[in-house]
Formats: sequence, C-alpha cells, structure tokens
Amino acid sequence: RKLQDRAEGRVSAEAFAAQCQAHAKELCNAPGGLDLLRMTSHMYRTQAKKYARRWWGLEGIVTEVKDAFSRVSQGCSLVMGALKASRMTRDAIQRKKLNQTAAAAEGGGGAQG
Repeated sequence: RKLQDRAEGRVSAEAFAAQCQAHAKELCNAPGGLDLLRMTSHMYRTQAKKYARRWWGLEGIVTEVKDAFSRVSQGCSLVMGALKASRMTRDAIQRKKLNQTAAAAEGGGGAQG
C-alpha cells in the first residue's frame, strides 16, 4: 500500500523515506530483524519495479517472471533442506542404535567371560 501511494503521488518522497526509515528501525529491533529487513527491502524493490512502468511496462513483466523463478527456487531450497535434515536425523539414529548394540555386546561378553 505504501508503494502504491508513493507511485500514484499521494505521498511525497520525503514522507515515504521517513516512513521507510521508521519501519526499518522497527524491523531491526525485532528478533531476526536483519533478515526481516532484507526480505522487506527485496519485496519493496520488486514491487517498485512493477509500479515504475519503465520501458513501456516491460520491466514490470520481467520482474514478475524473475520473482516467479525466485519463488520456485526458494521452494526447492526449502524442500532440499528438509530432505537433508531428515537424512541427517535418520543417520544419527542409526549410528546411535549401532553404538548401543556394540556397547551391549561388549558388556554382555564381559559378564559371561
């Protein structure tokens, strides 16, 4: 909404900059603030390119395509990360079972001998 108001001239450049700075300070003070600020600034840049209507609107179209590819890439990264975490957990559980089995075998053999 802020970007749309600025793009349509309802908000001055100075007022928009002040709003953005205040919002950035709020985000920085929140837990994980720098990451929130990075995501917000990326979204603002993407939306600004769509509103700018430069190059007869082609920049907005290119930005939308790039944004779609970015979402697909992020989704794939999340899935790959989840699969890697699952595999690491499975491997850790298997190592723990092997260690417990080996410890039981050593303990059991010593008690009989």
